[in-house]
Amino acid sequence: MDIHTPTLSAVDPRGLAVRAVAYQRRVAEEPAESRITHQQYDGAGRLARQRDPRLFALLDAPSNLSTTYSLSNQPLCSDSVDAGWQLELPGAAGQALEAWDQRGWHRRTEHDASLRPVAMFEQVVGEVERCAERIQWGAATEEEARHNRCGQPIRQDDPAGSRLMADYGLSALVLFEVRHFLNSIDPPDWPLVETERDRLLEPGEGAQASWSFLPSGELSHQTDTKSHTRHFTYDRAGQLHSVGLQRAGQSSADTLVNAIEYNAFGQIEHERAGNGMRTSSSYDPANGRLTNLDTQGPAQGFLQKLSYGYDPVGNISEIADAALPIQHFANQRIEPVRRFTYDTLYQLISATGWETAKPSLGPALPGWQGFGPPDASRWCNYTETYYYDEAGNLLQRLHHGAVDDTLTMRVASHSNRSVKTRSGQPGIDELFDARGNLLELQPGQALQWNGRNQLAQVTQVARIEGADDIERYVYDSEGARLRKYREVTAKSIVHTPEVRYLPGIELHANSATGERLQVISVQAGRCSVRLLHWDSPPPAGLDNDQWRYCFDDHLGSSAFEVDAQAKTISQEVYYPFGGTAWLAGRHEVETSYKTIRYSGKERDATGLYYYGARYYAPWLQRWLNPDPAGDVDGLNFYRFVRSSPVNFVDQIGCNSLFAFINDFRVERDKGLRHMVEQRGMKNIRKNLPEVADLLIEAFSRAKDVLENVVAELEGGDFNSDIIKSYFGTISSDDTEYLIKGYRGLLSDMEHIEKKTGKVVIFAGVGELVDTEALVNHNDRRRKIYFNSLRVKAGTDESVGSIIIHELSHRNLLFKSKDYWYSAIPIYENQYRASSSNPQFSLMDAMQHVGTEAISKKLMGGVVEESDIDRSLKQKFILGAGASNLDEAMHKFRNSPRIRTDMALANADTLAAFAGAMSRYREDRKTAP
Repeated sequence: MDIHTPTLSAVDPRGLAVRAVAYQRRVAEEPAESRITHQQYDGAGRLARQRDPRLFALLDAPSNLSTTYSLSNQPLCSDSVDAGWQLELPGAAGQALEAWDQRGWHRRTEHDASLRPVAMFEQVVGEVERCAERIQWGAATEEEARHNRCGQPIRQDDPAGSRLMADYGLSALVLFEVRHFLNSIDPPDWPLVETERDRLLEPGEGAQASWSFLPSGELSHQTDTKSHTRHFTYDRAGQLHSVGLQRAGQSSADTLVNAIEYNAFGQIEHERAGNGMRTSSSYDPANGRLTNLDTQGPAQGFLQKLSYGYDPVGNISEIADAALPIQHFANQRIEPVRRFTYDTLYQLISATGWETAKPSLGPALPGWQGFGPPDASRWCNYTETYYYDEAGNLLQRLHHGAVDDTLTMRVASHSNRSVKTRSGQPGIDELFDARGNLLELQPGQALQWNGRNQLAQVTQVARIEGADDIERYVYDSEGARLRKYREVTAKSIVHTPEVRYLPGIELHANSATGERLQVISVQAGRCSVRLLHWDSPPPAGLDNDQWRYCFDDHLGSSAFEVDAQAKTISQEVYYPFGGTAWLAGRHEVETSYKTIRYSGKERDATGLYYYGARYYAPWLQRWLNPDPAGDVDGLNFYRFVRSSPVNFVDQIGCNSLFAFINDFRVERDKGLRHMVEQRGMKNIRKNLPEVADLLIEAFSRAKDVLENVVAELEGGDFNSDIIKSYFGTISSDDTEYLIKGYRGLLSDMEHIEKKTGKVVIFAGVGELVDTEALVNHNDRRRKIYFNSLRVKAGTDESVGSIIIHELSHRNLLFKSKDYWYSAIPIYENQYRASSSNPQFSLMDAMQHVGTEAISKKLMGGVVEESDIDRSLKQKFILGAGASNLDEAMHKFRNSPRIRTDMALANADTLAAFAGAMSRYREDRKTAP
């Protein structure tokens, strides 16, 4: 079927891809249809407009996504047919100042003198402006220094309440915090005065949480607000080996998971749960694909014995569970096997499996079934067939099984907004707001969204008279849900069940039943453990302090739960797009306490799955609102995991390639979205072996350099002339600062060696052609991007210095800037290879890169405008605490302390000094 269906790219004379052509067919007998994606660039080579195959085929259709850039190449305005337009106005130093969107929402941010955000104001149409967030930063005092809080956020007031960070570690990770919730679930307007802010909070000590970390950065202990402590141990490679939970009041920890074993690729092969359950995974040595996943009880019986089959391109084509019996009923042979087929674009087009005899194909779960002797009358085979349009929108889902059902979707003509077809339905545009948020879940079930496009309320039952049944949600500053609050009316009495989400624990309360429940959660390998502890009497038939060991499939979906004695509590099988096909348990009430289901996410009473960034409706096979990360997963902002749910997962609701969720946003902002060649050392070794070899040598060299400079500084008899050349006259505190910072870089280096996916290679073109490497402070995975052209032209020493430079930018102590470039030592052939002038001599090169001479000149107070790279002048001005370049150079020339402070924070100086001190140490060792 895949014959004659290549993927083609058409490029313009600048080497920019302007069209991508794919070919789609469902069956081999059909002719292939072309799918053309169109991209248009501006004069600077920046991606300005994109159209997917559906809109490209329509002559009068707008672009799916248009982007307008600033003069510094930052995206200013994006206009999407799915998500509407968004406009951001940054300041001269890149700080966020103001933002607007098509719904009429407006945000403005205030900063302190150091350009740190201190207040965020928001306004929606029809309301007055309110202060949605405030941030208080630690001052440079002795008291703050004792807690490592200097320059760190120490209080953050957000839409959920206040978060107080009382202690930080040396690596700037929070060690102790307290969360205070608002005394109302309505959005706050935070006053400026701290005591007035405190009046908006619930009384009491708040919810405390603490963490401790190993010197290498791994989490060692975590204690939640109810004093339950999790213990983590690691093997020599820094990989998780065991997890324990010490309950409040206990003197020792219960082992939850231990003996975790990994293969050479870091994949888990074996693990043993605290109740004796064992999980084993097998992988194809040729490609690392999962082939078998077995979960075995203490009595050697299998509760799960999955085998995976793949098609030639790596899509899962079959999943069989040998732990379940083959049954026969109503002239059907019912096998515990699921099979999948795909079109040439790798979209799922058909699936077969088994389901309950009374399925639910909507938001509700199917009827509960109790465990008992095998009864084939409770099972039935099913087949589902899926049809999509040119943009990947689901048009129709046909279900044949215990019941026959057809889901038909209606798609907007010029966007990917889509709803289930029903009679008397209004126009599609009326069912979405200007930012593409769905306004009605089911007939009569209204959805409300806050200004940040987060789901704020669902009306579950609408009443003509009396209060509606609603469910409301509250989020923190980073968008994580912290409260789920329901109002349910029964016999004229309003009951308010509520869940509060805190680090490692959920607190449940129900005013109707008086129930108060703690749910303590720990994740380890393929097993997640939940402990249910009732502060009130537990439900009839259930014991308090119930352990629930949840075992997953390859997607992280909870397949079955067992108790502390390895007895099965519940078992569940899913349709490909996340609906529950079959659910059984030993006790109906006990089973009802299972909330973590498909892909390891929480299922709400609405039937929606909460993924973090947004909500997913499995019965519609799509997200409720557009992707907040933009086009990270294509131009269809509603499509779920590329319409290939058996092969992809989405961990937080933004991207089916869950490991790279933040990569695409970072790459878009940096302008290298389409330049990335390889991600991770594994792929680099395979596809760019010469680059991989040099990077390995460079990382080794950089590690040696850092070890040498730390040893030299700690020894106390270092060469003070070298220090003076690079930093001027420094104090003992400055020396200690350098030691801690370089030690931190060593720790960062070791972390990268363990997590080799943090290395990315791009081919620099346009404005990035001369960029050697870069990092981004908004990148949560903290990767380093290397320009392959520059790496190939380098040596282990020059690239090693680049590594130290980039690591210093993202190091939580140094947080270095680029105030000036002093260059790094390179060799003649390397300089010629990267220079536009092949006649450069070695002397020319050395004059160009004389790092110590340049630094010595600057530390002597000799600085001219030509010494500061044009792209760095604004940073130099800010670093000197000036308002213009003349003032900055005047301050720099006349203040040795300003020169030293800026040098201590300058990435090139930190890298060059480390190299010089390392060479000095090596020369001393080899001297006769």
